[in-house]
Amino acid sequence: MQNKDTVIREISADDLQDVQVLVQQTARRYVWDPLFTVMSAEEIGEEYLGDDDNRGYVAVIDSEIKAFMGVSLTEGGSGFIRYGVDEQYNNMLITLLKQCESFVQARGGSKVSSFSITRFGQIRNKEISMLEQLGFESDEYATTSALLFLNNWREPDHLDTTNIVPITGAGLDVLQQMLMDDGDSVTRVQWKSTSKAFAGTVAIALQAPSGEIQGFAHYKVARLDPVGNPIKNVNGFALHFRPQFELALDEKRRLLRAALSSMKQLGICNVATNMRLNDFQLFVLLATEGFDEFVANVVRLTKVI
Repeated sequence: MQNKDTVIREISADDLQDVQVLVQQTARRYVWDPLFTVMSAEEIGEEYLGDDDNRGYVAVIDSEIKAFMGVSLTEGGSGFIRYGVDEQYNNMLITLLKQCESFVQARGGSKVSSFSITRFGQIRNKEISMLEQLGFESDEYATTSALLFLNNWREPDHLDTTNIVPITGAGLDVLQQMLMDDGDSVTRVQWKSTSKAFAGTVAIALQAPSGEIQGFAHYKVARLDPVGNPIKNVNGFALHFRPQFELALDEKRRLLRAALSSMKQLGICNVATNMRLNDFQLFVLLATEGFDEFVANVVRLTKVI
C-alpha cells in the first residue's frame, strides 16, 4: 500500500517512540516467546542517530510512520538490519531495504543480514518466508543461545589444567586471526560485536606439548549493580577448536571446565553463550555441562547486494 504522500527519510529524534512501537508490534507478530524484548526508544536513538556507521530510515505516509529499517555496519563493511512495519504496509520494506543497501554499498560492503527468532529445531517461520521474498537466503545452520547459572555448576575436585594457559595482549589478535583462518565467522562476529557494556576479553588456550594452540575459550565480563547488589555476568562465551587437531572429547571438556573455573574465580553468576548447531558434539558438551537454559534459537539470513 503506497500513495503520492509517501516520504522516505532518515530517522529523527522525534520519531523514536513511534519507531519503537513499530518494532515491538512486528516482534509480537513473528516471535513466539512472550519474554522477548526489543530495543527501547533511547537505545534506538543511540544506535541510529549521530553514528556514522549506522543509519535509520522511515517511511512516512500522511504524516504517520508506517515502516522503519535501520542498518548497522559490521566487520568488513557489511550491514545488519532491524525493522518494524505496520502489517498493511509490508511493501514499504522493499524501498527501505534499498536505502540500507545503498548505504552499505557506499561504505564498500556487499551484503546485508537479518536474524529471525525461531523455536528450537524450527527451520521455517513467517518471518523467514517474508525475508526470502526480499531476496535474503538462510544460513545452513541455526544458532542457539543458552545460559548457565554458574552457582549451580560444580567444579571437579581435581581439574587438570596441564597445557591450559591465559592469553593476553597481542595474543588476543592471534586468536582472532585463527578464527578467520579456520572460517569460524560466527564466533569471530560474536567476539567483535559483544555489547560495549562488557569489558575486555578473557581468553584461555589449550596448547599441544609443542606449544601450538589447539583450541581456546573466550568471554567478556559485565558488572551489574541492581540496587547496590553487584552482579557479574559473562556474555559472548565461546569455544573454538582448531580443525587440524583431532581432539578427544575429554580434552575439549577439560578446556571448557577450565574456562568455567576461571569465571568462578572472578565471581561470575551467569554465563551466556551462542551455539551453532552444525557441531553436535560441541552442543552436547555445553548442554551436559549445564548450558540447558535455552534463551533463543536464531537463523541468520543474508542478501548479497
